[in-house]
Amino acid sequence: MNKLFVRIGIFAAIVILAACTGGDSSPGYEYMPNMYRSPSIETYGEHNIDGYTGIPVEGTIARGKLSTFNYDESIAGYRLAGGYKLDSGDILINYQGDTIRIDGSIIDIKKGEKPIILESDMIFEGIATYPSNVYQNTTNGRIISIPFTKDEQTFNQGKELFGMMCSHCHGTNGNGEGTVQHAVYSAVPSYNDTIQIRRSGTTMSNLKEGHIFHAITYGVNAMGPHASQITEEERWKIVYYIQEKLQK
Repeated sequence: MNKLFVRIGIFAAIVILAACTGGDSSPGYEYMPNMYRSPSIETYGEHNIDGYTGIPVEGTIARGKLSTFNYDESIAGYRLAGGYKLDSGDILINYQGDTIRIDGSIIDIKKGEKPIILESDMIFEGIATYPSNVYQNTTNGRIISIPFTKDEQTFNQGKELFGMMCSHCHGTNGNGEGTVQHAVYSAVPSYNDTIQIRRSGTTMSNLKEGHIFHAITYGVNAMGPHASQITEEERWKIVYYIQEKLQK
């Protein structure tokens, strides 16, 4: 009986060793190979399909893109969208921080060119303003146009959205006294603050719609981005409520 077990063990060892030998042995059958090697066209990838350019279909909105706000999350994007202020005595710079002349041309400090020192305050208006329409993708892939009207209904909707999405930090009156502020943060500014200086060089009460929309979309300091939680249309409504009620 022991000899039988020994023979069985030797046979099993030979089978296992033979199965483990690699080399160029066939991997066997492969079911649904497209799941492993997708035939789809990758972005900017090479292909030989006639007529395919990779350009989005006219009228469509790419996921994550906005129809009314085309600024990135950088400080330059923030200042370009909402504008910025330079004080008397500051060096004249553009929204990207480049030292410039009055006509906007760049001054090369490294080559010994002298910067321009402002003799008075200067305010540079931002480009982003309230849209007349907001375009959104529907669940069935259609693009719909939603008019944006600065009226009482928009105001009330903005107020409701602010209460749901913002008041826990900023407070119901926008004074920075929200419940989270007391528990976690200690420096949430008030929207009618006329002292604290922001990235734009202005106070909270002077922030433009582009500044506020940018902050909601991309976040600022301890505040995280809310683009995944609040739609483009809803963000503009919150901005409208903040400017009409909380900054005044």
